[in-house]
Amino acid sequence: MTLLQSGTGRATVIEQAERILTYDRDSPNADCAWLSLLALLYADRFSDAAAHSAILLEASSRDVQDVATLIQARIDAQTGGLDSAITSLEMLYPTKVPPCRRGVALAWLVEALADNQDFDAAHEHLLNLPAQSPPLPDQAHILAARGHLYAAQGDHGRSLHDLIRSGKILTSLGVSNPAVIPWRSTAATMAVKIGHTSLALSLAQEGLSTARLWGSAGVVGRALRAFAHTQDADIAANTLVQAIELLELAGTAKELILALCDLGEVSASDGNIVQSHRALDRAVQEAMKINNRFLLERARSVLATVDQHRDVASLTSQEYRIAILALNGQSNKSIAKSMFLTIRTVEFHLTNVYRKLQISNRRQLGHVMSTRRCA
Repeated sequence: MTLLQSGTGRATVIEQAERILTYDRDSPNADCAWLSLLALLYADRFSDAAAHSAILLEASSRDVQDVATLIQARIDAQTGGLDSAITSLEMLYPTKVPPCRRGVALAWLVEALADNQDFDAAHEHLLNLPAQSPPLPDQAHILAARGHLYAAQGDHGRSLHDLIRSGKILTSLGVSNPAVIPWRSTAATMAVKIGHTSLALSLAQEGLSTARLWGSAGVVGRALRAFAHTQDADIAANTLVQAIELLELAGTAKELILALCDLGEVSASDGNIVQSHRALDRAVQEAMKINNRFLLERARSVLATVDQHRDVASLTSQEYRIAILALNGQSNKSIAKSMFLTIRTVEFHLTNVYRKLQISNRRQLGHVMSTRRCA
């Protein structure tokens, strides 16, 4: 547990967790199973944690089954199964979760509801907390979850305040592992949004340092994304490319899509429209894959904003007409025939269209032309 809290010795933590889960399979203990599965979760070993959870669901102990369900719900939330995560968490919290795990369960439920933009339900759960203050570890989780909720609602100042409070509690408890609660990275992003650039950079740098010490792909990827928010466009783009590679490796769907959207925005601001479109097209595809309408709306919104800045007006009348025909699905041969041109001339004009609009194919042309024609 000490290694897990300090964010060091990830390989040792994984080995110990696997040993406990394997040797105690016949008569598992709920508390041991919880800590071991949590260790795998924090190490981004989602498939391993899910496999062990599936086995524990067959256990005779109801407490062990509830532990497995709770862990699987968190895996679902991290990897894109938001609806199933919320269903499981609402089934468990609060009556089927013992006091020692109730704060974490509430925090995970509030975060999942915030990601699903069910803000009223999230706030209601927080308002229904008992009057007695929860233990400090639970307070840290609940404050971070409320910060996550405020961030989703666009209340960046309150989000930053709660995240800093959560971080202070964790520091007092000797918990520096960002896999437990990535408060520094999220707080850095909030600080950027309210113009506290020095604080943002300090938090992002510290968050990245502690993430690298722990070393799991998802944790480092999330920290890199936050660090990118504090940098100029060229450095930010390169940092986001690294973050995306790691988040894809970790399998954290939501963070991956958000990083792709960030890369789309940063690349467009730096004039790299091709990279911007590649990132945003992929963000749309990934959001559709996990059937998350909010992330899909986010990706499409950024894509539309980027497309509105394309200079269609720079096209000649001949180029514009050819572009419209291509947009309508006509082949180069068909365009050439209808305009009494050679196929080579059509190809020449389309090359100029792609160059002027900073795109590389007809699918991207569809995004540009449809947006400009509707504007």
